[in-house]
Amino acid sequence: MKDLTIYSQAVISLLSCVEERYPSVNVRPTYSFNLTGVAAGKCTTQFSLFGQLTHCHLEFNAKAIAADKAFFENETLPHEVAHFVIASLYGRSKAIRPHGPEWKRICIELGGSGARTHNLALKRSKQYRQWLYIDSNGHRHMLSTIRHRRVQSGTVYKARSSKATIEAKGFLEEVIQDAE
Repeated sequence: MKDLTIYSQAVISLLSCVEERYPSVNVRPTYSFNLTGVAAGKCTTQFSLFGQLTHCHLEFNAKAIAADKAFFENETLPHEVAHFVIASLYGRSKAIRPHGPEWKRICIELGGSGARTHNLALKRSKQYRQWLYIDSNGHRHMLSTIRHRRVQSGTVYKARSSKATIEAKGFLEEVIQDAE
């Protein structure tokens, strides 16, 4: 999804609305559309030593936008901006829950439903890399990336079951698996 201009405009428009409704909000968040995985959006905040908001970054999932454009504008965007407003108004207060009544009220005021989660069909982006080795007895073993690097730098492991050695010369291939 290359052209995200109209969604950038939606973000800017909602942030302008926030400035009008909440004049005490004095931080303008940055935003991007590079979030991956199953989350539709994310609000990352930084606070001063005194618990006041100093920086906020909103991230949105371009795949979620492509899956349902209306959902982005009507749910995801107000949801994440509401987190920003809560952080601006209440700082790092332990009394304010991330999806508590204050957040829900603001989310609804900004045009969202106040729902905590979505049901978009997004896949996890996390993948696990494993490394296939064959030991000195011909048995196959999957090693983690850490163990693979150690073996490649000279460490020799012994297989528990057969007591055979696993060495760098036994490397067969890299195996990439999607996270469950």
